[in-house]
Amino acid sequence: MSPREQKRLYYTTPPENEFCEVKKNCIDLWNTMGVEPGYSQGKIKHVETTCNIRDNMMYLIAMFSENNQKTLIESLSENCRISVLKRIYDGGPDNYVLRYFPMTDILKSDGS
Repeated sequence: MSPREQKRLYYTTPPENEFCEVKKNCIDLWNTMGVEPGYSQGKIKHVETTCNIRDNMMYLIAMFSENNQKTLIESLSENCRISVLKRIYDGGPDNYVLRYFPMTDILKSDGS
């Protein structure tokens, strides 16, 4: 990863409370996906053992399909949702989930 990428918000460690909220909501969402025996449980075990470093919060979100990312992001508190969207916008890989959220939602806490 280049030094420029490392400075992007996407790759920075989030506050612990945001990480914990995303982690909890990821587990809750995986618990609703019992289609293939063991599949969801494997994902949940992985989420449970993930630590809050660098872009791990965003990695947890990226484990889901686009529609489920949208569902997950919508389930977050307003502050956490805005934080996640800002991270996606500032340095994340191309992510079409942003089309579901108006730019005003992403920037509103900045007063932009």
